[in-house]
Amino acid sequence: MGRPTSSAAAMAMVLTLLLTLATTFGAMGERSVSPKATPAQTGTETKVLLHFDGKTLTPQSFDQNSSEQTATANGRPFLSRFTVSLIGTWSVRMGAAAEAQGTVDIALWARSQANAKNAGFRVDLSSKGNNTRSFNTNRMDLTATASQLTASGTYSQKFNPGDSFDVKLWWASDPNFVVGPAAGGQFVYGAPEVDSVVSITLMAHPLQLINVTADIPTITSTIVRCEATDAFGTPPEALLFKLTLTGPTIPAPANIGLPVVTTTTNGSIAVSWEWLHPKDRAKDGTYNAVIEVSYGGNSSNTGSGSLVLDFPTQPDRGGGGDGLIGGLPITTILIAIAAVGAGGGGFILFRRRRARKRAARAEAEVQATPSSSAA
Repeated sequence: MGRPTSSAAAMAMVLTLLLTLATTFGAMGERSVSPKATPAQTGTETKVLLHFDGKTLTPQSFDQNSSEQTATANGRPFLSRFTVSLIGTWSVRMGAAAEAQGTVDIALWARSQANAKNAGFRVDLSSKGNNTRSFNTNRMDLTATASQLTASGTYSQKFNPGDSFDVKLWWASDPNFVVGPAAGGQFVYGAPEVDSVVSITLMAHPLQLINVTADIPTITSTIVRCEATDAFGTPPEALLFKLTLTGPTIPAPANIGLPVVTTTTNGSIAVSWEWLHPKDRAKDGTYNAVIEVSYGGNSSNTGSGSLVLDFPTQPDRGGGGDGLIGGLPITTILIAIAAVGAGGGGFILFRRRRARKRAARAEAEVQATPSSSAA
């Protein structure tokens, strides 16, 4: 069998090169190492402040731009010493199961332009319309300047998703004389300086991080994910999430995108971050993902996950002047592409030039060697 022609040899080399590239990049797309994660912590017994806002209760505190809100507390025309008047009901619908067990603290603000005597509130805590516990605040003479009235005690209640937690307020005041009318006033809330709240103790934190995971890294990024639940059903966009990654490579904060928050079909909250790991030249290994969630900075909870990440080889990881693609020098690939374009002729021309150079060097060496007769 004769030796293959130069053109055939060049084409064989090109095919071998292309097969190597296809195998390398194919393996990059078929990585099967799955990240692993441990469950997030479940949280511990927590006191949660529920703020009166509109006709609802919310765990989110008010900022300095919030405006004061009021509800009318009507006086009574007769038998006022023995009766109360309804102010209203404030509610929150539970987004997840929760259990209240322990102390409850109530702090309500009130004022009275009519200078109500010995005024105060009766507070009924109920769930699904069933009265479960009543409290009476301290009482005092009120003026046009808002004053705080308080009550405390113990409270126990189990909540299922969809249950309501209701706070009903009643107004009480004494008549100016032994009998006769009693003055009314205002229930004041909704701003930092008059922030009326009910504080209840839950057996677990209302914000729970169910799981922390990561997608298999691609050549451009890695997606870190978690799921969360909120016992008080706060709108997901109102919650604050923060991701901290530590491991073989510490990401630059600018290379981790903002959290993307959505609601899943089962009612939980899905959160994800995109980490542009090539910018950090991330190294393979085990990373610890710590995620913090809070009600706008109030009452936060933290969960963590251990993630095993195997990053694809980056095109520019070879370093140096040429760089690598799939472990091969870029110059080699360019030569191969040129050869394909020339039908192999590029390699033939290259080999002929090298043969002429070798022949010239050999002739020069012969001329430079002294002959035997000259010796």
